[in-house]
Amino acid sequence: MGAADFLANTGVNDISTELRGLEEGSQVWRDTEHPNRLWGFWAGSSPGDVIRVFAAQSAAVIM
Repeated sequence: MGAADFLANTGVNDISTELRGLEEGSQVWRDTEHPNRLWGFWAGSSPGDVIRVFAAQSAAVIM
């Protein structure tokens, strides 16, 4: 996720970038019958699971 942080353009500052993502046993998938629906199965423990979902294109960020 770190390589794509600039795409989010939300101004959110994560406390830790090391533990982001899905833990073993967790899953996220898009519904094939309803492509705007996202499903998740969270099997994580502490610190939990972190995903990024793009719902719309954000304005360009120039760095």
